[in-house]
Amino acid sequence: MRLKLDENLDARLALPLREAGHNVATVPEERSPGLVVLRGPDDRFPTLRLLVRTLIGALAKGEPSGRLWIIEPGRVRIHEAPAEAEE
Repeated sequence: MRLKLDENLDARLALPLREAGHNVATVPEERSPGLVVLRGPDDRFPTLRLLVRTLIGALAKGEPSGRLWIIEPGRVRIHEAPAEAEE
C-alpha cells in the first residue's frame, strides 16, 4: 500500500509503516483515491504511534480505495464513497 504522511505527522511514524511493508512518503506528491484520517484525543507521539499501529492492522485486511477511513485508538470507521447520481 502506498501512503503519504503530511506535515501534521511526525516523520518517525513512517518507519513502522515501512517495516510493515508499505510504501510511505512523507511529502504529499499526488492525490490518492482513498482518504485516511488519524483521529486521537491528542497529538502526542504515543497516541500517534497507537493510531499508526491501528492503521497497519486495517491495511493488512484491505485498502481505503474509494473510501474514507477514520482511524481512532483501537478502531477503524469506514465510510463508503457515495454512489454517483444518475442524470
